[in-house]
Amino acid sequence: MKRLFYIVLTVLMAVFCCACAPQEIIVPEKSAGLPVSPEIPDNPGETEDFRAYLPCQYYDEALVRAQIDAASPCDAYQNIAGAVVPHYAPAMYMAADLLASVADAPETVVIIAPNHAGKGPAIQICGNGYYWKSGSLQGNPELATQLAAALDVETDDSAAQEDWSASLLVPYLAHYFPETHVVTVLLTRGVGDAALRLLAGTLAGAAQQQSLLVLGSADFSHYQDEQTARACDAETARILSEGDTARLLTLSNAYLDSPETVSVLLAYASLLEQEFCRADGLFETFLQDGRRIAGSYYSYVII
Repeated sequence: MKRLFYIVLTVLMAVFCCACAPQEIIVPEKSAGLPVSPEIPDNPGETEDFRAYLPCQYYDEALVRAQIDAASPCDAYQNIAGAVVPHYAPAMYMAADLLASVADAPETVVIIAPNHAGKGPAIQICGNGYYWKSGSLQGNPELATQLAAALDVETDDSAAQEDWSASLLVPYLAHYFPETHVVTVLLTRGVGDAALRLLAGTLAGAAQQQSLLVLGSADFSHYQDEQTARACDAETARILSEGDTARLLTLSNAYLDSPETVSVLLAYASLLEQEFCRADGLFETFLQDGRRIAGSYYSYVII
């Protein structure tokens, strides 16, 4: 409760200050270059360097800073191999807590997340970096190409250009691991179990060659009454505790928005012979169109 109060207070103060002072809205342009980074030229212009970076969607600097400032690391999570975290901005404190706990910065972070729009190929993998108003993080195109080749697909950044499910995590990664690289994997509903297991296996192989942190991005129960949402969460928790990926992939959006993402993390944990267990959770209710509905957000770790 104390941490939640601190986050809310910090964000309200930031909003108040913004309201009291004239603000210039800055839209990144190619001619202006990217935020300063050791890996990015000051004026990349029309070069490949600029095109190798994607914009971070829905970046709320005040909220990110508040959650990082209020992060509560846990010694038990210093050596996690992976995690599932939300992509709901108010619940991103769970990501801050886990990332703050990690003892050694990974060489690469692979973010696996849903392709909400469902456009394009069912599996989209890109090694682009990301940029936002106050920072940037470099990509790992070599690993992206390796993963794409294993799944017999071409690298593709079209969905990552617009979706927030992966990019919402990147400013947190840049704070805790400024020298790391990132790879993005976006999955559409309906990707089969065989392809997901192949992806997990390829990641396990890559983890033998470099230090890797695999982050799944998923939100859980959506837009139901509280009783139904809690029942859905209980069923999802049971399935995850049993490692039943076949059953997991049959779940609808009422249970979680990307069973495919969580399935990869479950399979990855199994290949590493490590535990997949819940770390934290947020269950909230709110009014929408005069009806009280619920949503849930959980973090899991591979340890």
